[in-house]
Amino acid sequence: MWGWLGELVKPVTNIVDKMVIDKDKYAEIQLKKVEFKHDAQMALLQQTTTPNVDAAVKVLIALRDVVIPLFRPVGAIAMAMFAGYCATHDIVLPDYAQAALYGAPLGWGASRGAEKMKGK
Repeated sequence: MWGWLGELVKPVTNIVDKMVIDKDKYAEIQLKKVEFKHDAQMALLQQTTTPNVDAAVKVLIALRDVVIPLFRPVGAIAMAMFAGYCATHDIVLPDYAQAALYGAPLGWGASRGAEKMKGK
C-alpha cells in the first residue's frame, strides 16, 4: 500500500547517502568551536565580581578540566595496584575480580581511545 511512497523518497535518500563531507571545512568548523569555547572560558575567568565568586568559578573550572579527567586513569592504576597487593600478600581474589582489576588500565586506554576517535 505504501510502496509508492517509498519509491518517491528513494531518490532523496540516495542523494543523502552519497553526500561527501569536506574534511577541510569540517576541521575549520571544529577549530572555530574550540576557539569560541576557549574565548568564553577566558572571558569567564577574567570577569571580576566578588573574591568568593571568582574563586569558586576558578575552582569549578579546574575541577572540570583537570581533576575529573584524572579520575579514570588514577582509578585504573589504583585497581591494578590493589590486585598486585593482593597477589603479593596471599589474598585470594576470584578469577573474575583479578581479570577486572588487572585489566582496568587496558580498559581505561581503550575507552580513552574511543573518546579520541569520537572527538571528545
